[in-house]
Amino acid sequence: MKRGICNEMFGGIDGMAFSESLKIIRETGFHGVEIAPHTLFGDFSGGIKRTLDEIMRELDGEGVAFAGFHWLLVGPEGLYINSPEKAVREKSWDHIKRLANLGGELGGGPMTLGSPVQRSSAEGVEVQETMKLFADGLSSAADHITGTGCSLLVEALPSEFTDVVNTLEEARALIDKIGKPGIGGMFDFHNTDDENAPWGELIQAHLDYIAHVHLNDAGGVAPTAVTEEYRKAFQVLTENKYDQWVSLEIFTVPEDPRALLGQVGNFLDEVDVIKETA
Repeated sequence: MKRGICNEMFGGIDGMAFSESLKIIRETGFHGVEIAPHTLFGDFSGGIKRTLDEIMRELDGEGVAFAGFHWLLVGPEGLYINSPEKAVREKSWDHIKRLANLGGELGGGPMTLGSPVQRSSAEGVEVQETMKLFADGLSSAADHITGTGCSLLVEALPSEFTDVVNTLEEARALIDKIGKPGIGGMFDFHNTDDENAPWGELIQAHLDYIAHVHLNDAGGVAPTAVTEEYRKAFQVLTENKYDQWVSLEIFTVPEDPRALLGQVGNFLDEVDVIKETA
């Protein structure tokens, strides 16, 4: 498995310089960085090409790989892929296609589609109708995304945050309905409140759809202690020869990112040992 870090843990737009965060990522033994686009491109009104060139140069300089995009629809303002208004939907999917173009220039990779606010049903719109809009939009974007070397991954999110795709089973059904290679699924340890099985069983049941993993705990912070449930989850990944990204995604900015990543690295080392001796 490839070890990645989601970059917003370094403070986003007003946080640590991207180049400095890459140095910490490399020095703590991680292999790649997963980027929340708004943290580097802002509202997409500035010099995107210049920023992209800087990102590529800094990645190459530190020997850190591009591990994909997530938080795709945080900015610019006004994006809403399941809006009742066709023009808003088209603008939003055009933005996702533009991100795929940028991701393609960075070498291609996963694009995790979470963004609960920008995909939930509008007031007065039935979930069934919203799901149809969602499926149509995903299908219309799939061929373009595939051509860039990226893949768009539907993230199941708890019903606390959205009424659209709350379980891996629902994500799987949607992906099957679309039936195009540019659309896939992923697993996030934190987003399993609506599931009825432990992590290991969920991964086993859906591993053929899991193209990316977000590492965290049920509270959305970094795991540092290997519990029995983590043991079983990572054992399933290893036994099934999962070799894609396991990317740390947390929802706080740690005071000492280097120290935290050291702890998470130790966690992953221990999980590796557990798997090898299981």
